[in-house]
This record gives sequence, structure tokens and C-alpha cells, in this order.
Amino acid sequence: MAKSSRPGRRRPEAEDESLAAIKDWWDEYGRYLVAGVVVGLGIVASWFVWDYNREQRLMEASDRYADMFAFDEEATGEEAEENFGELGKIFQDIQTNYRDTPYAILSALTITRFYVMRNDLDAAAASLEAAMQNAREQDIAFLEGLALTRLARVLVAQGKTERALEMLSAVELPAGMMALSKGIHGDILAAQNRKQEAAEAYGDSLQTLGDADGFLNMKLQELGVQAP
Repeated sequence: MAKSSRPGRRRPEAEDESLAAIKDWWDEYGRYLVAGVVVGLGIVASWFVWDYNREQRLMEASDRYADMFAFDEEATGEEAEENFGELGKIFQDIQTNYRDTPYAILSALTITRFYVMRNDLDAAAASLEAAMQNAREQDIAFLEGLALTRLARVLVAQGKTERALEMLSAVELPAGMMALSKGIHGDILAAQNRKQEAAEAYGDSLQTLGDADGFLNMKLQELGVQAP
């Protein structure tokens, strides 16, 4: 028995139009899609390269920062001057080439100690203010707070107690630094002869520390007033 012949299934006109539209769209925009994929892959590859390069720069900055501890802090005379000169070169190198890393902030904190040892409080204050700004730009709250508390101590040593209070009050320190901040507040108020307020600040610091800080207790005794 012969098979009956059946006409082939005809695509609906709407389907033909859809296929034609897709083909037209591809002819017009396909090259942009391919280019977009290529660009996207390039961005991903660039990110991996950037991440690798950043890791390399962090390692280089870390090594350079470690060089700052190769000098004898107890050196005197000509040796001390030579050491400080070399230290300054390392510091400038880190600030110039690795400013966007935490080591630029740490190096500023480190060289400040040498400025203080040389009684160059103006340079110490300038270095700490720059460290604060850099930490803020890099969004590293702990290092910003650390630079601020050290700056406040330098300002007190310069007799700029009001400015020290203003700066401490203007920045919200991390919770873990509140005891330190209160202690420095106490130092500033004591320097202004505001003994009762100083005692309150020391008392707040001691409460945070659990009355375990013998140095703060000694400061309270020297004030001659009782913390509330």
C-alpha cells in the first residue's frame, strides 16, 4: 500500500517574522555583543592583574617599611644624624611610591617617634596630620584613630590643649580606642588644671579597662580628687 503524501509543516508567518527580526538584530548588533564579551573578559583579566600587582606592591611596601627598623634608636651624635637621614629617605620613598597602602600611614607613625626624640614637635604634628588624612582616604579607622591620639599628645606637649580637645571631639574613634581617648582627654584637662573633669575622664577610662590600669590610677592620685 502506497503511503499517502502529506505536505510538510509550514512555519507560521509570525515565527518567520521573529526569526527574521532576530537575524536582522544580530546582523546589526551582533558585533557589539561580541565586543562586549571581549571587553568583559578583558575587565576580569585586568582585575586579576590589578589584584596581583597590588599584592606585589603591598609586599614591596612591607619590605621597605621593615627597613625603617634597621637603625639604632639609641645612636647619638654623627651616627644618629646619618641614621635619621637614611630613615628620612626610606620614609619619602614609601610616601611617594606606596602612598595608597597602609604602610604609608605606618611609616608616618614610625618617623614621628624620631621627630619627638629630636624635639621637633612641629614636624611630628605635621606627619601625624598627614597620616590621619591618608588613613581617612583609605578608610582605615583604627590607624586614623591611632594617628589622632598620638597627635593629641603632641599638641598637649606643644601647649595646644584646646586644639587637641577639638580634634579628639571631631573624630569618632573605634569602640576599642575609647578608653585610650578618655585617658588622653584626662591628660588634656589636667594640663588645663581642670582637675575634676580630668578625674571624670580618667574614671571613664578606668571603667572601660576594669580598673586595671595602674598608670591611670597614679594619675588620679596625683590630681588629689576622687573620680565620680
